[in-house]
Amino acid sequence: MNQFFSLPVNSYRAISFGNSYLFRQYDFIQSFITRNFPADFQRLLAMPYENGDEIKWYTSLTGDFLKLEDFTGSGKGEMLEHYNALLYKAKRKCIELENGDDRDGRIWANTLKEVFNYDNNIVFTNGSRIVLVWGWTFFKQDLYRLPADRYQHLLYEDDVSEPEKEQKITETPIEKEEDFVLPVINPPKKEEPIAPVLEKQRADGVEKEKPEEKKKNILKPDTEKVAEAEDKKKFLAYDFFNPAKSKWLYGISLFLLLLLLAYLLYQAKTIFADDMTGDQRKARLVEILPKQPGMRTIPIDTSKFIDDDRSHSKIISDLVNVALIKNSSKFSNLMIDIKQIFPGHDYQIVYYDTQIARLQLHFPVEERDNIKGKLRSKLPAYEILIWDEAVFRTSRSFNDPQFGIGEENWYHKIVNSEKAWDVTIGDTSIKIAILDDGFDLAHIDLSSRITARYNVVIHNSQITSGAENMHGTHVAGIALAQANNQTGIAGIAPGCSFMPVQIGGGQEYFAMSDVIDGILYAVKTGADVINLSLGRQFSDMASAIPPGEIENLIKTEGLDEEAFWVQLFTMVRQKNVFVVVAAGNQDLPIGLDPMQRSTDVLKVAAIGENQKKAQFSNYCNGTAASECFISAPGVNIYSCKPGNTYQFLDGTSMAAPIVTGAVGLIKSVNHKLTNHQIMQILNSTAIPSSDPGLPALIQIDKAVEMARSQVL
Repeated sequence: MNQFFSLPVNSYRAISFGNSYLFRQYDFIQSFITRNFPADFQRLLAMPYENGDEIKWYTSLTGDFLKLEDFTGSGKGEMLEHYNALLYKAKRKCIELENGDDRDGRIWANTLKEVFNYDNNIVFTNGSRIVLVWGWTFFKQDLYRLPADRYQHLLYEDDVSEPEKEQKITETPIEKEEDFVLPVINPPKKEEPIAPVLEKQRADGVEKEKPEEKKKNILKPDTEKVAEAEDKKKFLAYDFFNPAKSKWLYGISLFLLLLLLAYLLYQAKTIFADDMTGDQRKARLVEILPKQPGMRTIPIDTSKFIDDDRSHSKIISDLVNVALIKNSSKFSNLMIDIKQIFPGHDYQIVYYDTQIARLQLHFPVEERDNIKGKLRSKLPAYEILIWDEAVFRTSRSFNDPQFGIGEENWYHKIVNSEKAWDVTIGDTSIKIAILDDGFDLAHIDLSSRITARYNVVIHNSQITSGAENMHGTHVAGIALAQANNQTGIAGIAPGCSFMPVQIGGGQEYFAMSDVIDGILYAVKTGADVINLSLGRQFSDMASAIPPGEIENLIKTEGLDEEAFWVQLFTMVRQKNVFVVVAAGNQDLPIGLDPMQRSTDVLKVAAIGENQKKAQFSNYCNGTAASECFISAPGVNIYSCKPGNTYQFLDGTSMAAPIVTGAVGLIKSVNHKLTNHQIMQILNSTAIPSSDPGLPALIQIDKAVEMARSQVL
């Protein structure tokens, strides 16, 4: 992403909309625009990101962007005309939404009127495209607005009604919303001078309101005064109630009354979900939640990464996950109650998933040491799990020239995949899901047998790849590359179907939420096997910790996250979906990553051509005999690279898809086997290792043969 602008939060007035500031609703606004607006709107809005006392603005477009008023290129006039045409189209869309059958149409119309408003935009251009900074009041209308005849030629035929086609389009300004007071984020101490405001009011035709004349005091007749005095004497017969003698009592009474009112108002404001009606709960959820579940509201900001002192892993410092263990029907109530307890704008539910009853809370970073304790103490009615948002990364490989000196198919020989092909090369009914950073689906070895592609990050089927995200292409080739096409390589299971699930967008890191969403998508879409060549990233200090202390960390740290993964993978197993996970490349005990602690996933360590543990591979540390571990080749592995090319890479990322392909072959010959039975078959047919901490080496031919003959 290209950062092209920043502004201090106190330099302009931020527009408030609903229960939040408008700019904080970027993700679901952009999602709505993507679904409902033409292509020229798709990258129009810049993406805001709060960073302390400033807002940074990003765009996926390349080039140097300048304010339109500062741009000196020849295309300045065309860019201004294009901007005016876009705002005209936005206005027409708002009218359509207001008059449509969708009950949310008016809400969206009002939202878009604020987004696409001359006064609420700063226009930037690189000479060929424009990008809008939005969500604040900038008062740019006089600078940007053009008469309609200046941009009429840019409108599509469908943008102009029949009467407008017969006559020239006359200027149709976007209706001005009723005035309201806009809250200010960190307002400047110096007040705005009154004179310019009054001048603007006069320019807008607003008359200056005359102050009301003070009412004259009308003296009452003396007889009335006497009567009032007598009544007052009777009322004050007791000195105890005489305010002249008991002012302190009245002061205390007034204070207590105000305290009572404040308490009642607080109680009214913090009505919890169980005390709300169904309609009240629905309305409250609309106020506090992102527009769509599973939509993250901010990108992965590497400046927020910290090394957690307890787990020694990288986490995002201002996010925490909360999951409901039981009674998921109460998940809506949990979300409402969290926002009732933490009502401030600094506390936002930025992500939620109703399927597994999990949410993500953004909080002030200075609260990091206290937030988990506060959530537990303030929500005693719920049984919840709470853990940090971990940073995941593909088990990235080394691409030094020395890795290109071995035979290209050595790993096929050592696991006997060619003998297994005498039984099966895989069946297209078996879907293998690869969750990774991206895929070159046009690659000659991957373009066939693709099914149910999906991009978790942008929530559509657009899959990308390139130099910055080539890892997934290499992993997919190991498991699934087409055989017998006189080109390149052959995957372990070349006959199975390939389900590409992209969980990254060119960044080096993944958010854990994207990994979880990818798993859920694969399960819901009918995957039979899931490959996860990725894992949590640990600090360099973790390598210096003695193995015994790491074993203690595995037993004592990350227990809430461990419980969540166990719960998730139990659900996956119940759907008879097999999960293969790369062990990791930091020469650490497997299990330091809480995702690896479930016995329902098969962890894969890497060996070299000498059948010894690869120097980088994580290891089992005394648990090698367990059936949920296995080894596979992971050094000098030749596979696909974007652009119809190939390369050698190494890592447990390369070992995992060898096992994933083997599971695909096993399911092809016997799809009724349970996950537990498949693990037993793989381990009972594997070659035991003499290397401490290294699981047995997979033998695919024997495993496939046993699976075919297995009596259920």
